[in-house]
Amino acid sequence: INRMNRSGERLCIPHIPEEMFMKALKTIIEVEQDWVPSEDGTSLYIRPFLLGNDETLGVHAVHNATFAIITGPDDSRPGRERLRGYCRALEEHGIALNPSYICKGDFMVNCAYEHTLALCDLPEPPTAIFASNNMTTYGCLKAFGERKIQPGVDMALFGFDNIEELGWLNYNISAVIRDVPQMGEQAMRLLMRRFDSREIPEKGTRICLPTELVLRGSEQMPSK
Repeated sequence: INRMNRSGERLCIPHIPEEMFMKALKTIIEVEQDWVPSEDGTSLYIRPFLLGNDETLGVHAVHNATFAIITGPDDSRPGRERLRGYCRALEEHGIALNPSYICKGDFMVNCAYEHTLALCDLPEPPTAIFASNNMTTYGCLKAFGERKIQPGVDMALFGFDNIEELGWLNYNISAVIRDVPQMGEQAMRLLMRRFDSREIPEKGTRICLPTELVLRGSEQMPSK
């Protein structure tokens, strides 16, 4: 199932949840149990396949995309830096910045929920939303559920920080992730070094840890 989903991702076909796959597999075996061999040295070989069944025929990527962001508070460094990254990415790809697609959030669920509804109600709603933290992602999903919007099918959604629990609910949300335990380890090392030396670290000392964009399927945008 993992290999098939990886192939589907390259073909822009939505992922098949593993639980759904296994349930379907068990059902077909039960229905066709007379075909299952029982002799020694024999087995039943099942080859699943995946295909698109749109009403149109063609092979192409999305031609047009609009990208919105729900930011964090202006007085929050993460909020400011993630907004700066959004603006820089648009500039690097030659995409005009649309102020209507920048929503000033507060890193909380209800604010993100209201902003997502407002974005959906625009005359030209965005095809993708970047949620600046995990609570913002929850707010987006709350609004998506209310409007019957499926991430990666009707509108693309990117989050920040990994939310493992969403996978349990078959929400495969693409996200920028970081190694939070490593962040804590580096912070503790700096603190212990300060305790050991009895010296205040030089002002402006910064340690930059890498982030990773993990694509899980919700990054796919609808074709216009």
